[in-house]
Amino acid sequence: MKPYALEVADVEGDGLDEVIFGLDPVISNLATISVYRYDAATNSLRSWATMDDRVPGQSQNSAFIRVGNVDDDDQIEYIRSAGSIIVTGLDLEVAWNGLASHFFGGPFGGGLDATIAPGEQRLVFSAIGYESQWRSETGPRILALDADTGAYSASAMNIGEDDYRAVPIQVTDYGLDGVDEVFLIKGYDDHWHYAVWDIVEDRQRWRSPTDTRQAASIRKDDVTGDGRDDFIVDLGLSISVYDLANESLVWESTNSGNDFTLGDLDADGNLELITKLYDPESRRSLMHVYGKSSEATYELRTSEIIGRSIDVDGFAVGDSDGDGEAEIFVLTHDLEVLRLDADLKELSRFTIAGIEPGRAEQVTGIYLDPPGAGRRNLILTTSAADRIIGVDPINGSLVWKSPPLMGAVTANGLRHTDIDGDGEPNLVLATEFGVYVTR
Repeated sequence: MKPYALEVADVEGDGLDEVIFGLDPVISNLATISVYRYDAATNSLRSWATMDDRVPGQSQNSAFIRVGNVDDDDQIEYIRSAGSIIVTGLDLEVAWNGLASHFFGGPFGGGLDATIAPGEQRLVFSAIGYESQWRSETGPRILALDADTGAYSASAMNIGEDDYRAVPIQVTDYGLDGVDEVFLIKGYDDHWHYAVWDIVEDRQRWRSPTDTRQAASIRKDDVTGDGRDDFIVDLGLSISVYDLANESLVWESTNSGNDFTLGDLDADGNLELITKLYDPESRRSLMHVYGKSSEATYELRTSEIIGRSIDVDGFAVGDSDGDGEAEIFVLTHDLEVLRLDADLKELSRFTIAGIEPGRAEQVTGIYLDPPGAGRRNLILTTSAADRIIGVDPINGSLVWKSPPLMGAVTANGLRHTDIDGDGEPNLVLATEFGVYVTR
């Protein structure tokens, strides 16, 4: 026999540790997980409990074994992974199995808080579905994750036919019934359409009659002032606003878009659209701020040149220094962060430290800590050892860094969401190969 996983823990609560390990018999598929206790009389380990490590529909043995009280019931559970996550109780019977009828791979996207029933929340992600563990792609699907238990449900079918990536998504109460649906752009018959997917009923509720283009990111706000969500979409060549209630495009930017964000720059309760556009005539990069107009669309408020052909990898907006004034942080592809005021005047700039020169692709996104009693650091997502780091928003000095993650955080894949209603935001991450929720 060959051991393939090992854990040491006090499963009896008597102050003495037990040894838990998986054994592969090599010549058959009857792998087992065994618990051994120390016998002082013989000065050796003796078998205390054993369970079968086979999982229906899977061929893997457990990659790891952990022990802990995961549901606060004063009882020890065993947590193991064998293609899915499995939790068992002390009786060694399966208490919960994360195995679904299909397989998923990255990259993941989203991480949005959605209401699926009164008082019942889920974190919604997009992912790629596979026919089997051998990764034959079937297309994008929607995952709804219970952040309390780790259990999830998934769309039984693809949400698009012509796309093999985790599509950008937003959530909205499309039916005005207190239950959220997913808004997205999906590929269908070699065309792209706006669509609404029903999470609960697992079906498409609506699809736009006209074509559009692939989206890089989607955000929402009531731009038209009708009390309904409108969707601001980065279509690569431009940024557009789609009025879902009236099924119409109400605004589109000029020139080429390069990411955008929303933020209240003048504390009037309305969100402004902040973006960088490229002017081909002057060959310069322009920062634009658009505000809502009386015509229920956007109008240009401020424009400022920030350089020649600067590529922008992300924006963050907020009051970082507590003076009551919002700042705009611009992450450039040259590993610089520009700090601008609401009028797009430069306040300061710094170069991101600790990133290898010439490896700008290692910094993938910029975010600002949510408002609270503590300091607001900038959070940078990186592919350097697949980490996220916190830096001082004024001088860029390193404040903290995470352990390595399962792949780099995807575009717009970091969110702060109060998932348990305790007033403290949780950090939700969507990465190339998995998702994370902080406690």
